[in-house]
Amino acid sequence: MKIKGGLLKGKKRIIKLGSIILLIVTIGSSIFVYKYTKTKEECVNLVKKQTSEINPNINFDKAYSKYLTDLDYTYYKDSQGNEIVSAVGNRYFPDKDKVCKIEIQYLVDRKTNELHFYKGFIDGAKMNEAQMLILKIKAYDTYDSETI
Repeated sequence: MKIKGGLLKGKKRIIKLGSIILLIVTIGSSIFVYKYTKTKEECVNLVKKQTSEINPNINFDKAYSKYLTDLDYTYYKDSQGNEIVSAVGNRYFPDKDKVCKIEIQYLVDRKTNELHFYKGFIDGAKMNEAQMLILKIKAYDTYDSETI
């Protein structure tokens, strides 16, 4: 009988220990998710609120929301720990006679709260900085012409 009672006490201890470990893991993952979500929102908002010398009164989100359809922002860290915000949307290009997927990536510098153009793609083809600037000018021009 002592053996059976000792086994029950051992099982109860294992259950208590398992419950404590589960509680610690739950709390730890909740803190991680909260910090990640906060970081993600801060970085995405930094990109959305970015202004340009093209028109300092209009932010990135306003200009690109008029220029692109289905605009969506994503945040991630690359393998080197760089924080990147990617803005993805669609735009019809008459010269290509199709709707193209546009992706613009910004590198976020958290120390200075600055953004740097990182990469841009049209239907997966990489854009250089000059092409990106032309696209940006068109986006701001579209906003200005539609709001006047």
